[in-house]
Amino acid sequence: MISYSLHQRPTDTRCLKPHLDKVKASLGHLPGTIIADAGYGSEENYAYLESYVDMCSRTETPIPL
Repeated sequence: MISYSLHQRPTDTRCLKPHLDKVKASLGHLPGTIIADAGYGSEENYAYLESYVDMCSRTETPIPL
């Protein structure tokens, strides 16, 4: 585990992006593998993660894992 966060929100779906922003600020990049339970599943979160994967695949310099 590399990070954790506490949120006062009724559902996990709105917590994934703020949490990953905190991880990115701390590490300088997001990890190569992100694992979250089904409570984080939402169209917005899937789109956010897909855009991250698309950005990684377009960079010439590999993003560290």
